Amino acid sequence: MIHERERPGAGFYAAIATVVILGYVASLGPACWISSRCGHGAHVVSAIYWPMFRPFPPVYGDKSTALRAMIWYSELFAAQDWNWGPHGRLIEVIEPESFLRVVDEWSWEGPRDFRKHGGVI
Repeated sequence: MIHERERPGAGFYAAIATVVILGYVASLGPACWISSRCGHGAHVVSAIYWPMFRPFPPVYGDKSTALRAMIWYSELFAAQDWNWGPHGRLIEVIEPESFLRVVDEWSWEGPRDFRKHGGVI
């Protein structure tokens, strides 16, 4: 008698989902370390891993344990002066030369090159 192969059950798919999620979280550190050592790809790392940082508003001094752990892991073997920092956009306010920085996301950043930015950070 020939038995048909059984289809995978819910447990199988739950195990696959768990492995994918853990792999995504575990790859944060190596992605940051590689991009910092190469000096390229910070915007790609920021784009890929923003869902992990999205629940944490980028407020200075107010970091949860989970956020501190992610930042620590990202910076563990990263090149010097590379870190996760608040990234925002400039919005003009009342006077032509006044700007308000609205911080709405985290980004993986390296040290600034003063020559590239005209001497201004």
